[in-house]
Amino acid sequence: MPDGSTSQNLSLGDWLAGWLVGRLAGWPVGRLAGWNVNKGKVCERVDPDMYPSTSHGHTGTLVKQKEIVQPTSAKTEDVFDVLPNEIWLKIFRKLSHRNLLHISLVCRHWCQLAHAVLKRKSQLIVTSKNVESICELLKRRDLKFRNVEIRGWMTEKSLQLNNVTQVSLLKTFQYLGSDIARLTLYQPSVLSLLNNLLPKLTNLDLCDMCFEENVSLDFSKFSNLKSLSAPSNKLATGQLLSNLTQTPTPTTTHLQKLSINISDSFADGLRVIATSASSLRWLTVGSCGPLRSESQIKETFKKLTHLKVLDLSGICCETLEALNAKRAILENLSKDNPLKTLNLGSMPVDYYTLELIITKWSRSLQCLYLPCTALTGIFIKQINFTRSKLRRLVLRGFFFPDVLNGIAPKTNKTLTELKLFDCRLTTESFCTLMERLPNLRILDVRGLKTKLTDKEMFYIFEHLIHLRRLFLDPCVSENCITDLKPNISKLKRLEILESCVCPIKVLQLLGMEVKFKQLTTLDLKCCKRSDKLSVKTILDISVYFPVLESLLFQDLSRCSSVQELRRKLPRLILLDYDIFFQIESFRKQTKLSKTM
Repeated sequence: MPDGSTSQNLSLGDWLAGWLVGRLAGWPVGRLAGWNVNKGKVCERVDPDMYPSTSHGHTGTLVKQKEIVQPTSAKTEDVFDVLPNEIWLKIFRKLSHRNLLHISLVCRHWCQLAHAVLKRKSQLIVTSKNVESICELLKRRDLKFRNVEIRGWMTEKSLQLNNVTQVSLLKTFQYLGSDIARLTLYQPSVLSLLNNLLPKLTNLDLCDMCFEENVSLDFSKFSNLKSLSAPSNKLATGQLLSNLTQTPTPTTTHLQKLSINISDSFADGLRVIATSASSLRWLTVGSCGPLRSESQIKETFKKLTHLKVLDLSGICCETLEALNAKRAILENLSKDNPLKTLNLGSMPVDYYTLELIITKWSRSLQCLYLPCTALTGIFIKQINFTRSKLRRLVLRGFFFPDVLNGIAPKTNKTLTELKLFDCRLTTESFCTLMERLPNLRILDVRGLKTKLTDKEMFYIFEHLIHLRRLFLDPCVSENCITDLKPNISKLKRLEILESCVCPIKVLQLLGMEVKFKQLTTLDLKCCKRSDKLSVKTILDISVYFPVLESLLFQDLSRCSSVQELRRKLPRLILLDYDIFFQIESFRKQTKLSKTM
């Protein structure tokens, strides 16, 4: 167990991570990457030839020259000297892939630490077209990847195996296999080919795996496997389950995360769950056929004792049998399970089911997906969110005004994420709700039955100053833009924003010089007041978003200057805009690289 000093170090790491990310966000591309910091001594700009750039890499404008860089203060120098690698790694894990590439050019020490983080974040995608090139590259360079996806060019999810491809694939995994922890693939034959080359595999994603005849899979080779996503395809599911349940292996007895389909025709699915019951922490259950074996479901779920996440959204409740199966799962799942996340999908929730959830897991639940229900506002109060540990709440289909009293009868400082879909709230209830949730980090009210007006936006911007991600439908106000009062300048920590352009235009009208230094994704919509979004509009507001990487908007003009956008937004990686003509709507996506 960590001692008190360790806890203090972690808190310091969190603070430093936020500080460093904020500082880096305001720097132009290449400013950080170009300097080799060496504690105030002679430093030189890094030669780009020594560190080849990538599609998300450097500007290529670095030149070699020596200068003297004086430290700002002895205190700053002490921070660089004293902080252990664990704290630096904690800081670097909070940076984007792009900033990590810049960080890696600062000094040799940071280069090693940044690449340790990049190794975890980066994914190698192997296809029929690039497998030979990857193999040749690995012969010359010592590259390591923990996350690999194998796919091909024919269907985008299949690798065309021939003699040459097999040889190259085997050689590639002889180089990489000992480091691979996560593997995503789509063909049983590929998994069979690589059976003996993945000793450290912990996460296997076969969700989209197809069916192939006469292929045998030996899961006994994956003794360290902790997470398995089984296929959604019926035939592929049967093929996988028959191999998994033939003989008990460490693969099935040590699984901690499992995504699997069950049905009457695939009883092996329940057997896999039962075999892994003592180790499972995360379980996602779907259905690929009728579910009438209620007694077997009861016996299986009684065995689970350590489950923290249960996702039942994959079981469609269109039939009475499926609905009864979900209820049987909840009834027989022991209250000893420290359940933190529960997703009921489209399951209708009655008073009995809600009371069952509250009685068993009200003290442990932190995330709850509650779908459309026939409950009244009186029963929703039973959840008593203000006294629970609930941090994330997703509600769908509630039409009664008393939902406010269930979520926040008084100030709720615990809830940090709220998503409301197809819910109907009065303007007064919505505004009061925003006042009572001061610590929200994520708010998603797209599809809310309540129309978004200036008043609702004002309460969001005024009271939810800690928001990181905000998703709004376009406003419906028709008043002149000069009458708009909401001021989004308080939400300086935003990372993702989806809304109409009105809140940004207010900043222009007020002449405010605010900058959103952490906002990397912006999705702008048209509304009644701003029915046209042109490139010129985006250029005018670009000054507020110095670190923007992804931009989505509806462009009603025929002339779009991508190069001008690229100049104004130097960090832009993805540009996705709609060009509407008189009859048809065309979708165009442009990926920007540093070489443009």
